[in-house]
Amino acid sequence: MSALFAEHGDTRTTSSAVTFAHAFRLGRDTRELPAGTYMLHTDEHLFSSGDRNWSARADIVVEVRQGSETAFRHVAPEDLDRAVAADAARSASLCEPSETPDRGQSRP
Repeated sequence: MSALFAEHGDTRTTSSAVTFAHAFRLGRDTRELPAGTYMLHTDEHLFSSGDRNWSARADIVVEVRQGSETAFRHVAPEDLDRAVAADAARSASLCEPSETPDRGQSRP
């Protein structure tokens, strides 16, 4: 995943994309979003102490396109992390081999 950086004082905004293989929900919102690729805009607070620099995610905005409309939804970083992890787990469970892999196959 590549990101574009735009620095403003002590805050940096990055833009990236995330792809969900399955329908998903963000946080406590009950609306289900369809599988697909979504643009993310992440604001990070930048910190430095001596020779050490680091950042912390402060806000994430998800672009949700529905037809010709685009909505911008704020989401907590931990809610996005949970949605991504749940999507990956769901994909992994669909790819697990069967306990009887030869079922339905004829033997010579």
